[in-house]
Amino acid sequence: MPKATIRTRSGTEIIVESDKETINDIVATIQRREEMRDRFRQEFKKRRSEMVRGKQKPLSATDMILRLKHEGYFKKKRSLGDIQKELEKHGYIYPQTTLSAVILRLLRKGELGRVRDEKQWRYVQR
Repeated sequence: MPKATIRTRSGTEIIVESDKETINDIVATIQRREEMRDRFRQEFKKRRSEMVRGKQKPLSATDMILRLKHEGYFKKKRSLGDIQKELEKHGYIYPQTTLSAVILRLLRKGELGRVRDEKQWRYVQR
């Protein structure tokens, strides 16, 4: 059975032992995800520079949560309340109902992961 070692741009090493078709699918998925991250980073930098010059509206809840993700905030398990408090520290106040919908969209897009912890969902980096 073929074996492949894949190294992402972030330095993560993934070892896959499967048939060639599955390995190709996994490589394609990783490449798409890295391209999406690159596009997000470029867009984020563009928006940030426009905000500094006063040309852009403040960041949305989605933008702020993704910003927290890229800063490493989700390396530890975080509850919805934890996320709400962290956003408040940065001056962004959202009700949990709004954040819940935003986080659900990010889960579906594969930007965040979630785990069950003591009868409560916790959100983590993917």
